[in-house]
Amino acid sequence: MDDICVKSQLQNPGCVKRNVSFTPDGLLVKIIISVMPDVSLPAVTSDLQTKTKEYLEEITGITVREVKVIVDNVNMDQAASTK
Repeated sequence: MDDICVKSQLQNPGCVKRNVSFTPDGLLVKIIISVMPDVSLPAVTSDLQTKTKEYLEEITGITVREVKVIVDNVNMDQAASTK
């Protein structure tokens, strides 16, 4: 799962926690991320959802029913250090 976060990064979101559950209807994935303050949250979360779903379905052959992306933190400390 860490590889998914790296492959689908827009403005360097960081994966904080991941959880994958299997149900009869398919996989349920929850990813909690932290982001930089200058990113487009809709773009980051949508990209991560799409790429996670495609990646998992491709490598496992199992349907991904849902990918939830939760933004837990806007990392202000990292933003200040890059200025």
